[in-house]
Amino acid sequence: MKLPGTLLPCGNSVVSLLHANKRNMEYAALAVCVFYLLVFFLYYSFGYTPFLLKNFCRWDSFLYQSIAESGYEFIPVNEVIYNGNCGWFPLYPFLIFLFRTIFHAGYYFSAFLLSFLCSYGLLFMQLKIASEFSDDKAHAVKIVPVSLTFVGSIYLAAAFPMSLCLFLLHAAIYCVLKEKYVLSGSFLFAACTAYSTAFLFCGVFGICFFIELIQKKIHFRTFLLRILEVPVLGFSGWGLVQFIIFCFTGNMQAFFLTQKKYGHGIHSPLKTLSSLIGELKSEDIVLSQQSFFSLLFFILVVFTTCVVIRKHLLGKRLYVLSYFSMLIVYLFLLIMGTGVSPWRQYLLCNSGAFILALAPGKRYSVLVLCGGYVFIILTKLFAAGIIV
Repeated sequence: MKLPGTLLPCGNSVVSLLHANKRNMEYAALAVCVFYLLVFFLYYSFGYTPFLLKNFCRWDSFLYQSIAESGYEFIPVNEVIYNGNCGWFPLYPFLIFLFRTIFHAGYYFSAFLLSFLCSYGLLFMQLKIASEFSDDKAHAVKIVPVSLTFVGSIYLAAAFPMSLCLFLLHAAIYCVLKEKYVLSGSFLFAACTAYSTAFLFCGVFGICFFIELIQKKIHFRTFLLRILEVPVLGFSGWGLVQFIIFCFTGNMQAFFLTQKKYGHGIHSPLKTLSSLIGELKSEDIVLSQQSFFSLLFFILVVFTTCVVIRKHLLGKRLYVLSYFSMLIVYLFLLIMGTGVSPWRQYLLCNSGAFILALAPGKRYSVLVLCGGYVFIILTKLFAAGIIV
């Protein structure tokens, strides 16, 4: 038995639910443990101690720590520059605060545990989606290596909200596939309070419903209702974040003014690609390396597009959501220019793994091997505090 209008079981059905998902739960647990063991091994190989959990905290991690410990701060330096932590969203530090309260643990352990649990939740949701909604029986097995070697996957283990945001996004995708639209919108709402760029996924769901309006000729009233229940409800989470920041600072523009000093602006995607090509010749090996990987990601997006077109995947809701999640985030990064640190943002394209896992034999192996190589390099750069 399930509670009316939800996916939530009640009574003895909890046992049957656990039994039905036993295989996915076990595979996800094994995969996430292997992933963390590999991360620990690489940390030792690069001269860092993984059991010193502070080594998983870099750059923005300390801003999330300040929010978890002291709340939001907004510090005007002059009429142009404003310091503080108002550019970072509250759900992740709030959960860390809860973990610290419940387990009487420090920030580093709480952040590590939260990332571990969310990484497990992400893999479980991907396995559940692939096993229930894919025509390929091997899809669920193949998606995990692609997901864990996806560009930027080191941020799944780091003290960042990426694993939390991706877990919530895939929960929203699963609920849409099960036609539980309000529950999907609720997960999307939570994702929009976890990470600033998550608002892009609201557009992804809107595109999905619009394609169905055109292809399947669903009733326009049904289309509008789904828009309200998922992307509109989801985006209201972004509004809640602004209200929370206002309650702490008393300034409705605190988020935007804090972001302004980082020089984020609108650029031509072609100009961004041209800049990346130019940076390949840089004498700074790290800058050249990052540009090289960024151009490889461009090739990955092109490859994914070819798979979608060749296999006629835009007729299926799962692949529409997967593809446009990848495409829209990537186009957003190109428009924002090379000044945006892309690695954790690339990880938000992770749902593209549903499409990449469809690649046949040798191409699939090449994808995983290349992904593993990039994962090793980015782990080294992250552990050294070089990449943001």
